[in-house]
Order: sequence, then structure tokens, then C-alpha cells
Amino acid sequence: MSELKVLINDSFAFASDQIAIAVVLKHSHEERMILQVNQEGSYTYWENVDPISQTKPTITLANDVARALLDALLRHYQGSEDMHTVRADLLHERGRVDKMITALIDIADKTTDVAAGR
Repeated sequence: MSELKVLINDSFAFASDQIAIAVVLKHSHEERMILQVNQEGSYTYWENVDPISQTKPTITLANDVARALLDALLRHYQGSEDMHTVRADLLHERGRVDKMITALIDIADKTTDVAAGR
């Protein structure tokens, strides 16, 4: 069974403000492929690589570009930051309503006990 991984390395460019991203498809311990982009950037292809040797990453990005890409991917897959705030507010309100319902049930139980003469 093949395993797809995305590896990020920022130590290759110690003096620069970049990260290297490698998209790797691992078929076995000995057999791996790395996603590469042609020089024109018009298509991608899988290249067999030796797992021991160092190879060219799939893409190298400046940190500010990588952060912008991360923000866009998070918005796409998880919703906008506003949605996280709305969800947090909803969960807080739900907790408040649960407490209110519990209190109302307690009052109803006591009223029923009083009416029944208990």
C-alpha cells in the first residue's frame, strides 16, 4: 500500500527565508517517488528517487508565500477564521443553554414533588 507524505524542510536554506516542500509517494522502504514540476510549471510528474540520496524538493517557497498559501488552504478546507469564531460562540451558547435546561428541569421536578405532597 502506498503512503503519500508532504515533507517540509527549512534547514536547507539556512541563510535564506525559504522552505523546501517535498511531496513523496512511498511504495515500500526501498521504493519512493517524489512529485516534480516541469520547468515551465505546466505539469507535474512522479520521479523515482533513491531513499538514501538527497533529491530536489517538489517546490521551494519564500516563507511569506508559504504562509499565504497555508492561510488559503486553511480557509478552503476548514472555513474562514470568522467561521471558527462563530463556531466557538455557538458552542459557548450551547453550554449556557444546557445549564439553563438543567436548572428548569430541577425547578419542574421540585414543583412536581410539592404538588404531589412529597
